[in-house]
Amino acid sequence: MAKNTKSSGKLAIRILANTALGLLLIFIWSRFVNLSQVLQILSGVDLKLVLPIVFFIIFSGFLRGGRLKLLLARYHLPLKDSVMITYLSQFLSFLIPVRAGELTKSVYLSAQFELNIGQSLIWVLIDRFLDFWVVLLLIVLFIFTITTSLGLQTSLVILGLFVILTLIFVLAIYSNKLLKFLFNLLIKLVFIKKVQVWLTNLFDSVIEGFELLKRKPQDLLLIVGLTIMATASDSLVWFFTYQALGHQLSLGITVVGNCLAALTFLIPSAPGYVGTTEAATLAVFSGVLGLPANLASAAAVLFHILTLVALPAVGIISLYLLKFDLKLVWNKLKRS
Repeated sequence: MAKNTKSSGKLAIRILANTALGLLLIFIWSRFVNLSQVLQILSGVDLKLVLPIVFFIIFSGFLRGGRLKLLLARYHLPLKDSVMITYLSQFLSFLIPVRAGELTKSVYLSAQFELNIGQSLIWVLIDRFLDFWVVLLLIVLFIFTITTSLGLQTSLVILGLFVILTLIFVLAIYSNKLLKFLFNLLIKLVFIKKVQVWLTNLFDSVIEGFELLKRKPQDLLLIVGLTIMATASDSLVWFFTYQALGHQLSLGITVVGNCLAALTFLIPSAPGYVGTTEAATLAVFSGVLGLPANLASAAAVLFHILTLVALPAVGIISLYLLKFDLKLVWNKLKRS
């Protein structure tokens, strides 16, 4: 009992710390914008365009659910279930952003297929890695076609990171012996034995997880294609959000803006992404891409409101249809 209470206390502290960070970001965001002008921009929103915004928020989750089914093709996970667990994990990540979404998907998969929780968690990380890789891919494809404040050096760093991850990606699938050889050379630079062992075990688990991607080229292309389509759907959310506010974004700004904003959510966030959404949108669309600060902030608020409607709706419906016991996830969260 004492151990469970201590674990619950640690989780509560993490959530409270993230909430405090979110409130701090809201305060900082409010210092950079004119809130009355933000409200004025929002008052002119074209309500007809709310529907496509909500549609693409939901559609991107559907595409990622389809990708999960393809990744786990050998386990014959029904498309309905893969889509619903994706929606549920997105909702819980939004509601409790302390890896609740990833753990939910992992716990569900381990229960469905009677697997070790560590193995299913690696699968989920591979699933998330595909999103991260495609985000970098699209940034690299478009970053040099638009004007940003990032500068050539930062753009080249992003390009270099993409190239390195792509090499790891390819080697992990098609030549993991060479990748293991390179890893064994690099691990010698770590002098603490316990850290060496921990990194080696993690590396072996990740390499094992990449077995999911050892497919025929056409199957792998379909998985990557679905990921690109899902990220494009995310980009269209921003395209229609700005259009609803009377501003037309170019293709390059839409894609790069969405992808850079996605990267900012790697930092800890408050429940409901309060503060993170507003600060990230302002930093990316105004600070990096040069849009007016009040317009970017109005877009952030509109996006946040519609996300607050769409994700809980599909998440709660999915939870009901899956008949999934969230106590399993809560117990894992307390122990993590």
